[in-house]
Amino acid sequence: MFLFILVLSNVSIHSLSKILYMRIQDMNCFASRACDRWWEFRQWFTSGVLRARSFL
Repeated sequence: MFLFILVLSNVSIHSLSKILYMRIQDMNCFASRACDRWWEFRQWFTSGVLRARSFL
């Protein structure tokens, strides 16, 4: 739990809100099950973040 808080403190508010938005979208997806496009975007976004991390 402490590590989680430590990680959160290093993340900017903007990306934090994006992550929170994604979590909410995930829950909406599990409820509706009609979101192939969302999962495509999510995978694209996640791979983009990972690529950016590897550059830094």
